[in-house]
Amino acid sequence: MVGDPFRCEDLAKLCEEYKEIKWNREYRTINATYQGADLTITSHGIGGTGAAICFEELIKVGATTIIRLGTCGAM
Repeated sequence: MVGDPFRCEDLAKLCEEYKEIKWNREYRTINATYQGADLTITSHGIGGTGAAICFEELIKVGATTIIRLGTCGAM
């Protein structure tokens, strides 16, 4: 998980292969393979509300582990 949708592609380029699934506003989803493991890279835009919506939707479709990458501007 990242906040910025443009950061999804930066992460995807580190993978062996990737395919963009959908991009709508702040939500961008890419399926990828990294070191033989299948993963999904998704952005949620800014704020906790957008992140919570995204996390809930991913869990509904089977996500079991979510790792958030990024910074904390307030710190």
